[in-house]
Amino acid sequence: MSNGKAFFGGDNICYLDLVLGSLIPLTEFIEEINNFKVFDEVRTPGLARWAKCVHSNEAIKSVFPGKETLVDFYAMLHMAKPPRAV
Repeated sequence: MSNGKAFFGGDNICYLDLVLGSLIPLTEFIEEINNFKVFDEVRTPGLARWAKCVHSNEAIKSVFPGKETLVDFYAMLHMAKPPRAV
């Protein structure tokens, strides 16, 4: 869809990049918790390259939460949940 360009919109970031790119922090969180790669350079080189381009964009870096923020939030939620009744 990108015809070999960095983004779905070509050389410039577009709406589709922003919408799908908003899931990148979540995928990084899933990678951290489950110890596997979602955007793997071997299996999906185009998606991995796209994710790096989107994640390194200055406008997006300042808005999207980092992986560490999501991991800390998950840990806080996990500690605060009540124990299960057996």
